[in-house]
This record gives sequence, structure tokens and C-alpha cells, in this order.
Amino acid sequence: MSLSLFLLFGFVGILLLGLGWALWEPRERRKLQTDPRSLDEDGERHVTYLPQIRQALSPIDFDFLLKSASRELQRQVRLKMIRWKLLAGFAPVPQLDGLSNLVSGLSVRMEAAMKELGERAAAAAELASSVNRRGLDVV
Repeated sequence: MSLSLFLLFGFVGILLLGLGWALWEPRERRKLQTDPRSLDEDGERHVTYLPQIRQALSPIDFDFLLKSASRELQRQVRLKMIRWKLLAGFAPVPQLDGLSNLVSGLSVRMEAAMKELGERAAAAAELASSVNRRGLDVV
């Protein structure tokens, strides 16, 4: 047999050993309970951490952060807290209303700026066109 055939069989053997090692399940892992009720009975569900989660979202902690953190960190934390509250369903309506007003105000300003830019571009094109009709050089 040739050397390349030995290398091919050796490579296939190494791959099979790697596959067997990846699929091998230790005895300790087989004995673990996979029933979701077992976690509930042990008290290890995420619901047991709800008081800590509410504490982290409390206004007192937020006030402490406002007093001790930099402006950039405050802004980042404020945005993350709004995102967490939205995802958790804790966001009060005034915060959503303020966010909505901010977005609508920015969209109106952007639309006005785009309209003004379009009018300026049209005026510049008209000016360039009228100058070229008379045979004058713009530059």
C-alpha cells in the first residue's frame, strides 16, 4: 500500500475517534434530572430572583447612579433601563409618550431639512442651466 492510503486511513480513524469522544456521555451527566418541575422544587427558577431584578430597576438605584456616574454612562444606562423595562412590560406610558414625541419631532425636522436641501439643489441646477444658455462659464 502507498503512503497516501495510510494517511487517508489514519485521518479517517482520527475523525472517528473525535466523533466518538464528542458523542460520549459521562455517567454523571446521564443521572441529572431533566424534568423542569425538579428545578421548580429546588427553588432554582428565575422567579426566585424577581426581588433582585425589581431592586435593580428601582428609582433609588437610578438616583445613586445619576449622582456618581459620568454623563456618557448615565445615558447608556438610561437607554438600557428603558429597553429592559420595555421588554419586561414595566415601562410606564409617560416614558413611551416622551420617546414617541422625540422621534416624531426629529422626523419633522429631518423632513424640513431634506425639503430645504432639495429646493437649494433645484435652484442651483436652474442657475447653472440659465448660465449655460447664455454661453457664460460658471467658473
